[in-house]
Amino acid sequence: MRSMEGLRGLAVLLVYFVHTNAIFGAYIRRTPLLRGPSAFLGTVGNSGVDLFFVLSGFLIYAALLRHRVGIASFLRRRVERIYPTFLAVFALYLALSWLFPAASKIGGRGVGGALLYLLENVLLLPGMVRIRPMITVAWSLSYEFFFYIAAALIIAGARPWTWKARSRVLVILCAWAGELLYSFSVPSSHVRLSMFLVGMLLYEALGSESFRGRLRPWGEGAAIVGAIATAVFVYLLASESRLLGSLPGRASGRDLVPGIFVYQGPYTALALGVSMFFCAAYALGAVGTLHNVFVWTPLRYLGNMSYSFYLIHGVTLQGIALAADVAIRRGAPGTGVFLLAVLLGFGAVWLTSTMLFAFVEKPLSLQRPIRRVRPEREVVHT
Repeated sequence: MRSMEGLRGLAVLLVYFVHTNAIFGAYIRRTPLLRGPSAFLGTVGNSGVDLFFVLSGFLIYAALLRHRVGIASFLRRRVERIYPTFLAVFALYLALSWLFPAASKIGGRGVGGALLYLLENVLLLPGMVRIRPMITVAWSLSYEFFFYIAAALIIAGARPWTWKARSRVLVILCAWAGELLYSFSVPSSHVRLSMFLVGMLLYEALGSESFRGRLRPWGEGAAIVGAIATAVFVYLLASESRLLGSLPGRASGRDLVPGIFVYQGPYTALALGVSMFFCAAYALGAVGTLHNVFVWTPLRYLGNMSYSFYLIHGVTLQGIALAADVAIRRGAPGTGVFLLAVLLGFGAVWLTSTMLFAFVEKPLSLQRPIRRVRPEREVVHT
């Protein structure tokens, strides 16, 4: 699905904006013309992870529902897909922690504490468990693996491929609504898990000829306008706007992942879930504006290596930041340094992620060995 690749490209590009604003945003505090858009993209960019969760929900649910693979083989394949690239970047972080001890997250724990912390990160616990991740963005891998295990166990046990499609949709809808309602009732929760359920609903919807037949051009326009309105809503909600500060239950269900400092609660999950469902439906299920955007070759290329880009972009930008800080101390204008850092940073990340993809992810996770099958003997009937 070519447009699926483009959607992954958008998702990782949104996450890139988060970290460019976090790392370089201080340079443009006195430049409102740039500070506003950077802060907006830096806040809304967090939704890139939510889009990844929607796409994962779609793909993993499809694989489990259609192929009906065994749990062990499915999880083994997930480990093969996730771990080689993760461990390569993890090794890089270990080396950098040794070279730059002042910036290390390992120090001050003692030998036992340090080993335990490293083990927690290798097991991908930060995220679902309140542990500060060594690789900041790796918290989402904890959510991914939780979903993999839960989905594999539930689908293997419930055998939903034997159900009618309407029954499956009803169950997923109830689970999605239940997760949101629960999040409104507690101080904090893992409400972003609901985005995987949105992806599952998307798969069921696109499997329905009736639903695809209702994807009309006017609906696509409404989906695009809704996506823009959702982005504004998410930004206002996260920026403590007085306009939305009095929403009932606004302080409930915050998804307090270590290192994520913007509001991620049930209101955000609800708005993003609905918006992403319809936008992705048009991108994947109809030939129109969204489909044409997401089959654009550069965006698809970015999407194909999005996992490598996602893991390596933070440390690459930190390297650019070292040079940018030197330029600032020598009197370079902040606006110029910001623009140059963002442009050079994207180029540097493109290079490092391409190398990681070409030398680690592609050969170790994507190119599965071909099993040679011994040809059967020819049987001659007489």
